[in-house]
Amino acid sequence: MIPFTPTIGRDSRVLSSKPFRPRKGHRKSRNGCDACKRRKKKCDESASGCSGCLDRKIICHYSGPATPSRDGQLKPLPSPSAFVTSNGLHGLNSEETELFHHFNTQTLATLGSLSVQEVIASSLAAALDLDFLKHAACALSASHMICLSDRQDLACRYHIDRALFIFRQRLSSPITATQVDAVLTSCVLLNMIAFSNGHHRPENSWLFTSTSDLQWLTVQAGLRTIMSDVRHVLKDSSWATVYTKDAHEFRGTFRASFDEDILGFEDVPPDLKKVFGIEQHSNPKTNAYYTTLLTLVPLLTKNRTEKSLTRLMTVVHRFTPGLYQLLRMRDERALLLLAYWLGLMSEVHLWWISYRAQSECFACCRYLDIHGDDSIRALLAFPANQCGYQIGKEEEKLESVWASQPAYGK
Repeated sequence: MIPFTPTIGRDSRVLSSKPFRPRKGHRKSRNGCDACKRRKKKCDESASGCSGCLDRKIICHYSGPATPSRDGQLKPLPSPSAFVTSNGLHGLNSEETELFHHFNTQTLATLGSLSVQEVIASSLAAALDLDFLKHAACALSASHMICLSDRQDLACRYHIDRALFIFRQRLSSPITATQVDAVLTSCVLLNMIAFSNGHHRPENSWLFTSTSDLQWLTVQAGLRTIMSDVRHVLKDSSWATVYTKDAHEFRGTFRASFDEDILGFEDVPPDLKKVFGIEQHSNPKTNAYYTTLLTLVPLLTKNRTEKSLTRLMTVVHRFTPGLYQLLRMRDERALLLLAYWLGLMSEVHLWWISYRAQSECFACCRYLDIHGDDSIRALLAFPANQCGYQIGKEEEKLESVWASQPAYGK
């Protein structure tokens, strides 16, 4: 008689003859961060940022208090990525589907505050059929994958080119209230792509080449131009809530975060007044440094924890054509303003920001250390400390000095 051998399901795996041992109980992570929940990973629930998010260099965010459902049970608030998946991924080919899966599960959590993530995700869910928005999201996802894997990918270049081409076509006609969020979201994503460069090194900076290529910086001004063009419908945009969340940053009712006159003459430290020529009656028309300096000062003097990425990006949105011209001419005071802004941006540990900010800040400090006068070098301490540059080592080769720094942005 053939003995009966018990099996499980269709895989015919034989049950073990070892004695049964019940699994030890363990504490489940029910209050983990949003990123760990999306990845279905155990979260250590650290208030200052869980180890999983710190290892992946993304913002660690815990959703707000749960809301009661109809049956009285607590229902957790949806994460931003839910907006993307809830609408489905219709009309995407296999490559685009893979890129959107990466965007949804990994990239989205690295794009700023929760409110920024929610606006981006809701814009994608509502208008994924708009090709310029679809290609912008695919390009940013591909760029993130390149940064993580340290390889090149032609798909990224293709989606960037398609996004830019279709986006420029869309901007040639008036922007309606129904598409304002999609247009602004595309602009934000394209700005992130332009700023990101996980392989950038100080010796490759525009400061040490003959091209003076500032596209990674000048493209950021596009958001200011578009927001000015759609001002008549901007109040109904989801992005308006992002830029007005910190109400004390603006005056009165809603105003775009690019308006002038945030600080007065008396608020600027004396040493900065002297170097930048700020006087009692200075204004943006008489002093090319005025607007940027008065935007930077409160960020330099306030507690570090009070700054947000939105506020930091507001600084570059205030860069004037005159200041850009001075930067291209390698004007020392304009470069010092740029170094201070890049130093502040170096504190934002996100893949699309940190490496470019650290590298370009290092290049600015190097250039000013060599070519700046004593008054400029006296103000280099802050940006130099932010990027790890050691003032006074201008005789060493740039490559060797940078090589001693940590691998930022990885």
